[in-house]
Amino acid sequence: MRTTLVVAAFLLVPGAVRAQSPFSLEIGANVALPIQDFGNAELETGLGFGANVRYRFQPHLAAYAGWEWQHFTTDLLGAELDVEETGYTFGVRIDHPFGSEASEGRPGPAWWVRAGGLLDHIELEDDTGEGEGESTSHGLGWEAGLGISYPLSSRIALAPGLRIRMLRREIDMGFGPQDATLTYLTGGLGVVIGF
Repeated sequence: MRTTLVVAAFLLVPGAVRAQSPFSLEIGANVALPIQDFGNAELETGLGFGANVRYRFQPHLAAYAGWEWQHFTTDLLGAELDVEETGYTFGVRIDHPFGSEASEGRPGPAWWVRAGGLLDHIELEDDTGEGEGESTSHGLGWEAGLGISYPLSSRIALAPGLRIRMLRREIDMGFGPQDATLTYLTGGLGVVIGF
């Protein structure tokens, strides 16, 4: 009898601990649509990906921190340039169920909103991969987003969403140093894995 209880404890306790973990990981990709020119350059639709770790400190409120990369192209002075934004993102996220908290032991669909900051830099490269002009320092920007979280299991969910992001840096685009603002909308899909 004692052996049965010990074996049951070893089998049940790790599952209960995992179910109660406040940590999760989100990995995602997106399409990025510029909503204004970048200095003197008109950017084309871009792509991006990234990951963030979340810590839930209230039932519906979590802090997040992660890394992201966004890539755009543009034609400037007859040359095709790659414009890349790379860096860190951080902020808070609210996840709230549409209806009841859970259905048959599994969380239901929820809406989410998030707001936070960026600590990013921007690089310009020509089609040979050589640096044309670069913001060598990171600068602060901001982001805000909303979407839906749809659970596939008790630990995995799909999280499509829309975000707006903005970063202002001084960069040399062939006309001398100038202020350039990278502002864009993203439409993406994330996979959230709970620990």
